[in-house]
Amino acid sequence: YNNKKLFVWEADIIVNGDNEKPGSIAEIIDKKGIVVYTGKGKILVKRVQFEGGIEMWADNLAEKYSIKESDKFD
Repeated sequence: YNNKKLFVWEADIIVNGDNEKPGSIAEIIDKKGIVVYTGKGKILVKRVQFEGGIEMWADNLAEKYSIKESDKFD
């Protein structure tokens, strides 16, 4: 995201038929995480860390870095 490597430390699989572009953010859920399209459904990303940064809850990262729905993780 913004030329920073993002490590995902905890996530849950969400099974459904949505097939948007992989990496696109579907939803940010307060106190839960960031829902990201995978190309074959979605995952709920819970714990993350930018390279060189500290591990944190994904929804806190979204708030701190002004990440919003429709943004994309490349």
